[in-house]
Amino acid sequence: MPYLTGGGAAAFKKNTKKNIGAGIKVSGSNLVPIFEALEHYEAVMGMGEEERCKAVCAVLSKCNNWYIKKSKKLTPKKKTETAAKRSQVVGAVMNEAIAALRHYDPSFYKAVQNYHLRKNTAKLNGAGAPQTKTMAAGYVNERIAYLHFNKQRSMAAGFVHEAIEKDPKSFLTDQRRDFQETVQAVYGTTGFENLTPDDWLRIHATAAQLDQQKLSVRYMKKFERMNHMLEGDGNGGLRFVVGGRSAQGNGWPWAMDEWGSIYTANHKLDTNKAGRKYFNHSTFTGGDVVVCAGELSINGQGTLLSINNASGHYQPTGDHLRAALTILRDDYGVSFAAVQVSVASKDVMQEWNSGDAFLAGGRADKTIDLREDI
Repeated sequence: MPYLTGGGAAAFKKNTKKNIGAGIKVSGSNLVPIFEALEHYEAVMGMGEEERCKAVCAVLSKCNNWYIKKSKKLTPKKKTETAAKRSQVVGAVMNEAIAALRHYDPSFYKAVQNYHLRKNTAKLNGAGAPQTKTMAAGYVNERIAYLHFNKQRSMAAGFVHEAIEKDPKSFLTDQRRDFQETVQAVYGTTGFENLTPDDWLRIHATAAQLDQQKLSVRYMKKFERMNHMLEGDGNGGLRFVVGGRSAQGNGWPWAMDEWGSIYTANHKLDTNKAGRKYFNHSTFTGGDVVVCAGELSINGQGTLLSINNASGHYQPTGDHLRAALTILRDDYGVSFAAVQVSVASKDVMQEWNSGDAFLAGGRADKTIDLREDI
């Protein structure tokens, strides 16, 4: 079935091409990403359904971004003839992309739809999640480097943290021990949390010799992230949107992005994908901000058993966890009556036998002084 090769896509290309000379020129700079996404889709037509699905997802995303950027200019009072014409051709492409995703994988389309619905609602209303959390000091350089390298790679912050602050015996190869000695000699007194972006890029260069040992963090692109998105199952539990299967797992990492979409995965199985060893909470969002992140356990029926804020990368507080659980309760229909909730801070671990009690601000059932374990 020839999705995105005729109809709206053809009209879009016809109406946006200015001329073909040294390169294709497109009238309206915000239309360029859509045009390029369509060109990419045509280029991967023979590469299998997964690649086509990724490409269609990109087309839909670029169209959606165009509507967000142009939302004010598309109001009845401000809409010009040019804006109306462009809206028509972008809308036609968007409809074809939707049809294509439904054809390739209806549940994947549902995940994309859920994601954009949350994101668009927040952006158009001018309000995102109640509060968000960036990565903690030191760790935030992982995201900065990722953007510096055009979203292609970044060294895992956990590895750098270990190199600066852990015993050399934890580095099992001579090459890694040499790296650690070099980094410690320069930044040992600085400390991991005080590293600047420039420090990070210099450490990146020092670690280049270790690339074959897979020191890059794994950051998911949107297509991959959608496969790990959760939704309410209608029975107070959670399941993956794609495939509608249970998110059964014990101690899996989870993260909720700033739009309220939540992701989880079996990090032990996903660790070495794409040649990248390190799977962190930052993996789900490309190192971007979260409402909260931690670990969770879900049984085979999709019932949430436990959830916490245990994330070294983000180091969220109990308030961040409460914000995320409130979204899960109110928007996803998750039942917290029998969910064990744990909140860790620097010195104390608090546990609630019922998530309802935690959400209501009730007193913890158990408090553990973590300093006693030192």
